[in-house]
Amino acid sequence: MSPPSLVDADPPAPPQRNGLEALPRESPPPPSLSVGDPSPGSEYGALAVKIKAYVEAGDTVRFMSALKELRDRFPENAAANRELGRAYVQKGENTIGLYYLEQALAVEPGDPATLQALSLAYYRTEDLERARQTIRQFLAVVPDDRSMKDFLERVEREHRIQSSFITERSDHFDLFYDSSEFRQLGRPILRLLEEAYRKVGADLGVYPDQPVSVLLYSNRSFREVTASPDWTGGIFDGKIRLPVRDMDPDDPRLTALITHEFVHAVVHGVAVRCPTWLNEGLAMYFEGRSLPSIRVRADLRQFEGSFMSLNPDQARAAYLLSLSAVSYLIREFGMYRVREILLHINQAPSFQEAFDHEMPLGYDDFIRRWHNA
Repeated sequence: MSPPSLVDADPPAPPQRNGLEALPRESPPPPSLSVGDPSPGSEYGALAVKIKAYVEAGDTVRFMSALKELRDRFPENAAANRELGRAYVQKGENTIGLYYLEQALAVEPGDPATLQALSLAYYRTEDLERARQTIRQFLAVVPDDRSMKDFLERVEREHRIQSSFITERSDHFDLFYDSSEFRQLGRPILRLLEEAYRKVGADLGVYPDQPVSVLLYSNRSFREVTASPDWTGGIFDGKIRLPVRDMDPDDPRLTALITHEFVHAVVHGVAVRCPTWLNEGLAMYFEGRSLPSIRVRADLRQFEGSFMSLNPDQARAAYLLSLSAVSYLIREFGMYRVREILLHINQAPSFQEAFDHEMPLGYDDFIRRWHNA
């Protein structure tokens, strides 16, 4: 999420943890592997017990490996297909996830958990029509689910605005836009995206596994689709969304905006649970933001959740704090340490444990040293 203009600001208030509206939860709940023979003494049950243990330990690598083994052993089992599909969607590998989820639905038609996961996968692949149909199927089974009703409203809204969009593709990006408004921006923006891909990937040592979806909007359509605060300049919510009506391809602000949101796509691909201060600080660092002379310090733990509820002054201060902490982290310990922290986040029970595991000092000591710098 791109920040407001970074001028002098009051010290930030701790952000609340609400983010973009109407998206099903990013991190899947513990798998529901109860179809078949769940008794611990059975082969299926033994694998399900292992998977549950990996979920509780936050070990995503062995979690995925055990899920694949379960599905390989029981290819006709709806739960095994569903949970493997959900895991792939959560990783951003939506095409593979769709395959397993559709297999699960064929075995167990009308299963709410499968329909919910399928709707998100269709949404992530820009198949808004099938996303709408699947959400309606879910609501026919679970009519009082408020989050899915909200999700349907969002998909309907996007479908209406994006029905005339065309698609252009490059090696690593799928770009969607209204050709009547943005035809002159399509190819230049793909070029800027590929430049960001090379620069950020080379410096951070991490690249997205799948093509990244990017959508261009007028300012009005952007606000309608994202329901984001007025101070936001762009959004990444699984897709990069950019309001670019009055921007020139050579405008350095456009390059900064694209770089900023692409960093969020990279971080999301390897560390879904990355704290916001690290995520936003990295995005600002790569877009080339420099710290002003003012000094902003606070407890970083209060800035691990979303900034979306902040007012403009609080948001400016929160972004400055994030940039300050990340700049200090890179200056004192190097980009390699940042990369290792990111790669360990999904495998650790908490961010502090991931940080402590990869750094020569603990999270508490880092905050103290940054405060005193």
